[in-house]
Amino acid sequence: MDKELIFKKIDNYIEARKSLWTTVIVLSGGIVGLILTISNLFASISNIVKILIIIIGGLLDYFFILTIIILNKEITNYFILIEKGNKK
Repeated sequence: MDKELIFKKIDNYIEARKSLWTTVIVLSGGIVGLILTISNLFASISNIVKILIIIIGGLLDYFFILTIIILNKEITNYFILIEKGNKK
């Protein structure tokens, strides 16, 4: 593989990782905001909807963090590929 192409892929993965981290931070802040606005847990239907949104948001957070972990592994693999190319 061409080194320029590898560096371009690494840059793209790093940008995607930055965007995902931003999404995780914003989503976590929204979830915390929803948690703080719940007074009585099952007192009204709006609180039940908030709880469902919190659960869905938590699952999305989990999915985004797993995606970040996969991107980190891909970036590491590309750096290993570059080092192997330099040793030849």
